[in-house]
Amino acid sequence: GQTLPRLMRTLRVSGGSFYGNLLGALATAAFVCRRRGLSFRRVGDLVGAAAPLGLAVMRLGCFQHGCCFGRKSSLPWAVVFSDPRSAVRRGLLDVPIHPTQLYEAALTALLFAGVAGWVLPRAKDGRLPALLASVIGYAAVRFAIDFLRGGDRGILRPGGLSTAQFLSLLLAASAAFLWTRWTREPA
Repeated sequence: GQTLPRLMRTLRVSGGSFYGNLLGALATAAFVCRRRGLSFRRVGDLVGAAAPLGLAVMRLGCFQHGCCFGRKSSLPWAVVFSDPRSAVRRGLLDVPIHPTQLYEAALTALLFAGVAGWVLPRAKDGRLPALLASVIGYAAVRFAIDFLRGGDRGILRPGGLSTAQFLSLLLAASAAFLWTRWTREPA
């Protein structure tokens, strides 16, 4: 079996880190809203609309550091990391790889534009469409990008999916369920 420290390290590098942070941030926001007498369902849309922009900037930092790197690629826009201090796996140093960090930065920037420019202005009733759209959108982005990532696939690998892909499916399904449920009830 796995020890707890090994399990935590595995989750940290296989999608569990981001999704754990997301769930922790949402739980903290809900707690703070409750303590201050604010409606989480109203505040959550502002957070949800801004989150993809934060993700885009974060992935630029990932690119600079070399973490969240891609698989080998022969595409003309493939990138090469040569600094051994980068987070790129040693077998991929000096090898052209997919710039998955840049793919994700671009896609989450587009997600931000869509959610902040189209969903949020229509979110006037506290049903969290911006937050849920961001969760569903990011889950789709991460699910797709993970096919090109070259890092650890994680500890949960149902059907050959990575841990992050599995978590993406769970979160997208949960957000879609909440979306359909909350659109049927008053805010």
